[in-house]
Amino acid sequence: MTLSHKGWHKIEDLKNHRQLNEKAERILKAGNEALHERVDTKVRQLINELSTRTMLEDLKIILEYLYR
Repeated sequence: MTLSHKGWHKIEDLKNHRQLNEKAERILKAGNEALHERVDTKVRQLINELSTRTMLEDLKIILEYLYR
């Protein structure tokens, strides 16, 4: 079984994994906010940077779970 094939079998497990599910929801929310935010202020840029760093860390954790 390839690494990517093994990961697909764990997708179903993500639905029952509360912490990873919350991380995935935060990734979705941060992405939507960054894409649809019309105001471009320094404060918004700092918030987006913090959200992006958090989102990338969450994504790293999810990928580590899928490919362990």
